[in-house]
Amino acid sequence: MKKMTLLGIILSSFFTQTVMAENIYLSMNNMTNSQDALILEMMTMTGPIDNITGESALFSTKNHNAIILDSDMLIKDIESLSKGSFAHANSIIITGSAENNVLVSQHLLGYSNQGDYLIIKGINSDSGIELIHFDKNDSVSLQGTAKSLIKAAVINSPKK
Repeated sequence: MKKMTLLGIILSSFFTQTVMAENIYLSMNNMTNSQDALILEMMTMTGPIDNITGESALFSTKNHNAIILDSDMLIKDIESLSKGSFAHANSIIITGSAENNVLVSQHLLGYSNQGDYLIIKGINSDSGIELIHFDKNDSVSLQGTAKSLIKAAVINSPKK
């Protein structure tokens, strides 16, 4: 009897946490068609994820659309970028050289911050746009960097 009670408590706790979690379906769009290894790694992380931990999930209750831009590819034709291109996006992840990232962000937002990676969140949100910058850490794996950028773009993102 005690084994059944313990099993019931464990299962009840699991299902309660599962139901309370707001798992999201992450859609990634490599808008520049970059073949950069980091961008390709982020593209493999599309699908249902836990919006708190960034880990894979079995289901999703909401959608999150993220766009990835390689500033090194965009810099030659930066005028082709328009804010209207991001109407469906919840966040934008900008990779490339820090100098080019600044130029792309300035073109899109009118301001910027220098970083090896930039994340723009809250694009279509009433709570405002948030710009986050990251610097490269060579001791972190490619997968670790990709996961960190995705978590920053998704977690606590202003809701549409």
